Amino acid sequence: MSVSDERQSGEAPVPELESKERRQTSGFWEITTRAVSILALFISALTAYFNVIQKTDDLSLVISHYPLVSIENEKLALAMLDQHFTFINSGSGPIGVLEEGLAASDPVSKCSSRRERAELRYGVEPLVIKSGDIVSQAIDNVSADGLFWKSQKNSVYNGEVVLLNQDVFKPEIGATVLICAYFSIVTSANLTMNTTVPLYTVKLQQLSSDEKLIDAWSGYDLRFEPGGKPINLVHRYGTIFNR
Repeated sequence: MSVSDERQSGEAPVPELESKERRQTSGFWEITTRAVSILALFISALTAYFNVIQKTDDLSLVISHYPLVSIENEKLALAMLDQHFTFINSGSGPIGVLEEGLAASDPVSKCSSRRERAELRYGVEPLVIKSGDIVSQAIDNVSADGLFWKSQKNSVYNGEVVLLNQDVFKPEIGATVLICAYFSIVTSANLTMNTTVPLYTVKLQQLSSDEKLIDAWSGYDLRFEPGGKPINLVHRYGTIFNR
């Protein structure tokens, strides 16, 4: 054998090594391709679940300020009724707010039953909040029910106050009143619900030892801070199969 033949045979690749390298490279890319395919399938399944199968109803509210409890003519009164409500729909479908208002109640009943609370309905039109929308609502009108409340002008508060009928509640020293907001809500899942949110309690106190006037200036116990963290009104998860 010549020297040139020996050199040529020495430079030639070994077939077994070539085959092993190819198998290793092929196996790596095959595993990578399968992993990417499985990941893509998993992401597609999650996307389909959250966008198509899962349905949520999620409505929150921010209240600018709370009405003031006072005593006028020996009756429980609510003043500073002009408010701003900001509704936040974080759910997957539209939500309608059909009715809004305030209510006074005994703290024990927690405004849970309409028969145990004196309602004061806001004179506003029904509101529809689309999914992902934030809607601000100015409230400057109340519908005072003759059975519970009567409205009158008040120069001290520079506006309207409403007085609660003494047959429903007569202010006394030491009595505690719960003020709530209530809402009638309908969802895109054809569910109608009445939601009540306790805002604060107030204890009626005598202004001074020399005066028999009762008021509530220092007796507030807030359940939610006005203008703070949104108050959840509706929070419901479901799917297209059980809505």
